[in-house]
Amino acid sequence: MGKDELTADDLHFRDLNVSKKYDIPYLTAEGIADFVNRLKDDERLTHKYIIDKFGFDNTNIIESAYALSIYQEFALVGPTPEYSITQYLCSLEKNASSDEFLACVADADKAM
Repeated sequence: MGKDELTADDLHFRDLNVSKKYDIPYLTAEGIADFVNRLKDDERLTHKYIIDKFGFDNTNIIESAYALSIYQEFALVGPTPEYSITQYLCSLEKNASSDEFLACVADADKAM
């Protein structure tokens, strides 16, 4: 059933060229800030990005669900089926303290 030995050829490796795949022309502070703003404006893009970022295939429903369940386990996305990205976006901007993070999530919840 199993193998006694694995080689690199036995493994599937993925890479993620964030700049190319997500159209970030310059990996500068401004370019990354613009990308974060796009993530805030587009929940679908954010889901794709966080799935890809974990090394999963965002076009594969099983891998996508598994990746999102990992994020949910660590409270970085909300519960299914919505998978709210509020927590993830707050972690990008308000990660200096837990109080700031919780205030960001609470403010986002009030806005909904």
